[in-house]
Amino acid sequence: MKKIIYFSLIGIFMFLSSCSEDDIVPAIDTTPEYAELLKANAAKSDADAKIYEWYQKYGTAFLYDFRDVDFSWQWAGKFKNAYIKFDTANKEDMEALANLLSLIEKNFLSLYDEDFLKSNLPYKVFLVKVLRNTSNVKSTLSSSWVSALGNDQDAFMIGYQQKNGRVFSNSTYETELGNVFGSFFYDNLPVKPEKFVNSRVECKFSLVTIPVDNSITAEFANKPDWADKNHQANVCGYIKGYTMTKVKVPTPAQDYTDYLTFITKNPGSYIRKYTQFYWRIAKRATLFIEFFQKANNQDLIGVQNAMFPDDKVSMEDFAYTE
Repeated sequence: MKKIIYFSLIGIFMFLSSCSEDDIVPAIDTTPEYAELLKANAAKSDADAKIYEWYQKYGTAFLYDFRDVDFSWQWAGKFKNAYIKFDTANKEDMEALANLLSLIEKNFLSLYDEDFLKSNLPYKVFLVKVLRNTSNVKSTLSSSWVSALGNDQDAFMIGYQQKNGRVFSNSTYETELGNVFGSFFYDNLPVKPEKFVNSRVECKFSLVTIPVDNSITAEFANKPDWADKNHQANVCGYIKGYTMTKVKVPTPAQDYTDYLTFITKNPGSYIRKYTQFYWRIAKRATLFIEFFQKANNQDLIGVQNAMFPDDKVSMEDFAYTE
């Protein structure tokens, strides 16, 4: 997404040059100025050190001390959701910020490949104490407090507290932040992996434990000789189930990144363990590899082989019988 946005900016800047001075508003920051700012702040606290580390890894600025105009801007209009920033002079708020970073790392960043995040994260991620999905700051509806939102352009917003000051759960961050990320990169893919998506097993209530096809349920009884916390998800052809209980069906975006990581970031012996026991994983991996070759002219088998020269995988390892 970052590469795509760079080229899109050319057209946007041409459009802005035709606007009156009153129409001009803050723009997406594509300069490296955050590098110096975050580097200078890195020694202030463990939280700032972590933020600078993430900037170096992903090229994304995680911001908690920012101008309101930066937060509210988006190309399509104004982002008017109510929010409360962390008070940088308040010790408890700074401890909460550090905890929020840990939650983000555990329930979001660690679930994706580093190179994938570097290519697909937005330029900015705003971290706030409270985030609402409405402009009504006085709303008492529990649903008005949210853990993550996107501004449909170049930024995510991540909130820490919900109603009554409670912290959002691990599973909430995993699901909601994952969904925001998915809508940012997956919905904008130039070409969708249609055959791969169409091979998804439909499940009631989005739970891998309740496939619509009852015959699949019978396959749950046949378990591998290793402890597999994702057994039911694997039977359904998903690399893993989501939430703490591993039973939530992944979103198409999560499914996409799960397979990309599974194929390219694991030794052949690990991949074979799953493709030889779970035929749907072998089938869907084959569809994914074929899609990637056609859409991106990239050989994922070659990528895996280069990363694990002593434990390669081949297309024969994805052979399957339904």
